[in-house]
This record gives sequence, C-alpha cells and structure tokens, in this order.
Amino acid sequence: RVSTLTSKPHGSLERTVHALMGVLHRQQEAFLVVIVDARKVATIAGGRIFGIGRVELLPFTLYAKKNQNSRVEANVKEVKAVEQFFSKGFFYSPHYDLTSLCP
Repeated sequence: RVSTLTSKPHGSLERTVHALMGVLHRQQEAFLVVIVDARKVATIAGGRIFGIGRVELLPFTLYAKKNQNSRVEANVKEVKAVEQFFSKGFFYSPHYDLTSLCP
C-alpha cells in the first residue's frame, strides 16, 4: 500500500512511501529507512516483486545542536552513501518472502 508521509525538518515536505524498510541506528542518530520509488518487476506465486528505485533515510532528530556541525556533515555523507547503496539492485515484496528463494 502506498501512503504519503509528511515531514517538516526544513519546511513542509511530502513523500510517497512505497514501503518501510526499518530503522537504521548510526552513532547517536536514528533514521527511518523508506522506499520512495519502486517499480514492479515480476510476479512469483501471485506475489508482486518490486525493484527499489530510491531509498531515503529520514532522521528522527530534526534539529542538530550548533556544536555538532562536523558530526552532522559526516552523517550527511553516510546517509547519502546508504541511500545510494540500497537504490541499486535491491528487491522487495509485500506479499512474498524473497528470502525463501535463498539456499
């Protein structure tokens, strides 16, 4: 099911969320990992399989303290790297267990 998530870290932003991947904890930060772009690539046993087009990490902490600027900059680079990693060659299905195909 596709829903709209509204976040207000820097004003009002709306995203279409195709799926929730989970929560990523990094150092003292936590991020909600969401799939914001996906396309249907196959059907297995009636279950739709989607290729992930783009992932976004949404921080639970919206505002950083001024003395944490260097840590925030490092986190931005890491977040971008994780988003790029998950946006290449990953698949999911809301209806079919893809891990059951693994030996």
